Amino acid sequence: MKWILILLTALLPLVSLGQAADEPNPKPNPTPEKKAPDPADTYFQAWSLSRDAEKLRKEGVADEAQEKMVRALKLFRTVQKQWPEWRKEMVKGRLVQTEEILKEWGWKEDEVI
Repeated sequence: MKWILILLTALLPLVSLGQAADEPNPKPNPTPEKKAPDPADTYFQAWSLSRDAEKLRKEGVADEAQEKMVRALKLFRTVQKQWPEWRKEMVKGRLVQTEEILKEWGWKEDEVI
């Protein structure tokens, strides 16, 4: 009787391994869902671009500075359009400031970069 208990104890792990092998492969983790855009993230990206643009301008890299500032302007406009009530005055202020800087740099609204 004792030898049956020892045999069953030895075989039990093998039986459970066989059951695990019969199970289908587990599904890989699904790709995470894309997070909806956030006005704060978009605003920060625009603000960061405008700071980079001002630094580039001071370093004499005018074309790249203007390109970044225009991208910042577009992002500020996106925030204003998609989230019109989100920090309305702050967004409006940055829009005005960004447009004024671009005008000082000689940029015209109809220019495509």
